[in-house]
Amino acid sequence: AEYLDNILSKPLNPSLLLNAIMEAFGETSSHLSHIGMDNDLDEQALRSIQGARILLVEDNEVNQQVACELLQQARFVVDVANHGLEAIAMLAPGRYDCVLMDMQMPVMDGLEATRRIREDARFANLPILAMTANAMVEDRRRTHDAGMNDHIAKPIRPTELFNALRRWIPPGERDLPALVADVDEGGTDTASLPEMPGIDTAAGIARMAGNSGAYRRLLNKFADNQENTVAEIRKAMDRGDGALALRIAHTLKGVAGNISALSLQLTARDLEAALKDGGTEGLDGLILATEQELGRVVSVIRTALHPPLKTLPGTLSLVDITPRLLTLRELLTQYDSEAEDLLSAILEEVSDPALLASLKVLNTQITRDDFDNAVVTLDALIETIAGSDEGQS
Repeated sequence: AEYLDNILSKPLNPSLLLNAIMEAFGETSSHLSHIGMDNDLDEQALRSIQGARILLVEDNEVNQQVACELLQQARFVVDVANHGLEAIAMLAPGRYDCVLMDMQMPVMDGLEATRRIREDARFANLPILAMTANAMVEDRRRTHDAGMNDHIAKPIRPTELFNALRRWIPPGERDLPALVADVDEGGTDTASLPEMPGIDTAAGIARMAGNSGAYRRLLNKFADNQENTVAEIRKAMDRGDGALALRIAHTLKGVAGNISALSLQLTARDLEAALKDGGTEGLDGLILATEQELGRVVSVIRTALHPPLKTLPGTLSLVDITPRLLTLRELLTQYDSEAEDLLSAILEEVSDPALLASLKVLNTQITRDDFDNAVVTLDALIETIAGSDEGQS
């Protein structure tokens, strides 16, 4: 089998064709900022399938966030399974209109899960769409042989994803979920984002269908979840588990593409190819290069989105902060993703070291979607502040 640089799904349009050509030549043209749900596919085109229930089978939290944000913003109902065995346990006749299936997962991969699902006659007509960062002819054949209906390349392009859903989800009248209104006023305008060398923020926001708030959350999740990825590859290699090392490198390639960190994506791709070949020549150099590039990208994200303490104005007093913390608590109890944006705003106005330490613990919990424990942490902080105010009165 031969590596392909990209896959174009039919029906083809000039915008997607131009983007693919530019990417093949290593360009990051401004055209890449128009891959969102714009003229290529508006909401009206999705009307007949909106409200459909989709099962997303994906083990990586960054990839989960990308797909969930896109689908929920387009008014689909989404459930998440972390691997194939969990997905099989969640299936029931008529429960889902479509399954989006990652290929490489722990416990049970997408191919095996699909084969087992197809053994059950009740799911013979359930659309199962493969999602993978591998663009190889052999991979396309394997997904087809396993019983998958179609193939969506990672990093996900909104238009490609939605066109695939239109092809396979039967149209019908369905109840629509509430629309989470957190798209920034500026749309794909990156003026509110600081410069991030090595990351094409315009393309990244476009991959989130213009939702720059979602893109900020994605960058934070990437930095938190992927920082130790190369260390995990080294540990897997030390244990002789080449399959695990390959899967980790494959995932890194995909999530780097999702945030539009092109250099890291290419470096991880080379590492994945070397691990797949099974040779050792040059492997140490590729691992080191990936480690260095990943460290640079994580540092860029954290410096850009979380400036050092000395640059913060520190104007928020304990009296001022309590009402905002109560608002934050309300968002957390509703599992509202706007909680992360509000906390980021609070962090920019706090300079007290003890308060900052507590807020950073809270921030880590929120970026990991651990909202229940975040509420516990926040309640303790609010109680501490209240006690401090009583002591001073």
